[in-house]
Amino acid sequence: MPGCGARASGGCQSDLEHAQKAMQQQWYDLVIAEQQGSSLDVLENMYDSYILLAEEYNRCYEASQQENQADLIHVA
Repeated sequence: MPGCGARASGGCQSDLEHAQKAMQQQWYDLVIAEQQGSSLDVLENMYDSYILLAEEYNRCYEASQQENQADLIHVA
């Protein structure tokens, strides 16, 4: 997924929503895999993927906050 700064105004919010959904889905998949008795290696790989998605969400969140601040400055 491209960084939030690569899109026009409003793109960060879309990226943020996509990142949040992907992160939530990965967590759900991880819980289901654990309940189904997946191996520790599989669970660790899924958790690593979840962490990467969480980091992407955090980047998008920060970019979204910066975009919102910039919009407020332009309005003032």
